[in-house]
Amino acid sequence: MRISSMVLQDSIAGLFVDAHPSDQGVDGQAGRPQGVRFAMIGEGTRGTPDPERCCEALSLLEPGGYIAVALELPDGSRSRRIAAILNLPSRIAAAERALARCGVEPAGRYGVAPDLRAPTILYQLGSAAARYGEEHLLLGPRPWLSSALCAILRLWSGCAPSLGAVLVVGRRP
Repeated sequence: MRISSMVLQDSIAGLFVDAHPSDQGVDGQAGRPQGVRFAMIGEGTRGTPDPERCCEALSLLEPGGYIAVALELPDGSRSRRIAAILNLPSRIAAAERALARCGVEPAGRYGVAPDLRAPTILYQLGSAAARYGEEHLLLGPRPWLSSALCAILRLWSGCAPSLGAVLVVGRRP
């Protein structure tokens, strides 16, 4: 069964967006929100977010809403995955620049595991939750050589190599 992108966005959005006054109906019961408070875009064809698409998604957000650029790490061969992890810092920087060009304030970087289609673990990179998640929740290699390689990749990329994606999140002022 494949999860639709709207369900995925709603599940991730719940982590960034609290209850909002527009969620309350006239009688104080939960109603339909009046504005969009979370949007997620992917990378463009050149590996960086398309500025027009970013600004278009931003125009749909109400003030205080969040926008996330999803940077997926590929499954497949080890060499392809290692190349993507080595390239991750430049991809993150490109996503942050694209969001800044649209006037978005940085709101953090988040790791997603195992992937964006079925996220079960989501944590802010560089936090105590990241340390706990990487030590206790994510699978790691057992042999010492693999452990050393993963530690080097973690230092270089700023995240665990076993993540499925990184979200670069910004907040509309």
